[in-house]
Amino acid sequence: YYLLPALHGRIVLSDIDVVQPRFWLARESDGQWNLLAAFAERNPSPPANIAVVLRRIGVQQADISVTTAPAATYRLSDVNLGAAGNLGPAGLNFNANKIAFALRGPGLVPIRAQGAAQYGEAAQVATITVPGFSIRTARSQVEMNGTLRDLSVKNVTATITVGKLAAADINTIVPGADLARDISGNSRISGRASDLRAVVAIAAGDSQVHAAIHA
Repeated sequence: YYLLPALHGRIVLSDIDVVQPRFWLARESDGQWNLLAAFAERNPSPPANIAVVLRRIGVQQADISVTTAPAATYRLSDVNLGAAGNLGPAGLNFNANKIAFALRGPGLVPIRAQGAAQYGEAAQVATITVPGFSIRTARSQVEMNGTLRDLSVKNVTATITVGKLAAADINTIVPGADLARDISGNSRISGRASDLRAVVAIAAGDSQVHAAIHA
């Protein structure tokens, strides 16, 4: 870290690397998550008028197990993250320019995901931006990007492109769907959560569906 900026109320952390961390998350009988309860602040202190700058943080090959029920454990493996951010009186900004992981669990097909995301908060208004995110299985590929502005009203702009959503994957995730053909298409979503609009184009074999949806 840098010492001189700290004398002026600004802490600068140059580089943080976390290699092969392991986490086990489980929901307790009272409904709380074990890890969140362990880190909960018992006596919150008033915020200090200080700025923290994180120039780079890297997480390599993390492994996270999440147990939501006695027989339901999901595993995030090969988790890699590259990010930077800053926190101060004016707001918070966090930029994750690299997010990658694999996901396995009951009722899921093995998934690999990769992309980036940014979180910004100023004047108590938060914005989440996903410039690009890819979700793949051995048979399917979905790409998405979007922005969620003002979490209180949830103003959304997003595009989802389905290069291929394999019928076998859908039938695994949704037993009883009994789809016979793969699906492809795209969707554009916009508006507030209470007034969403979507334009959808879907194709399955020779069949095509085009629709405008207002919910």
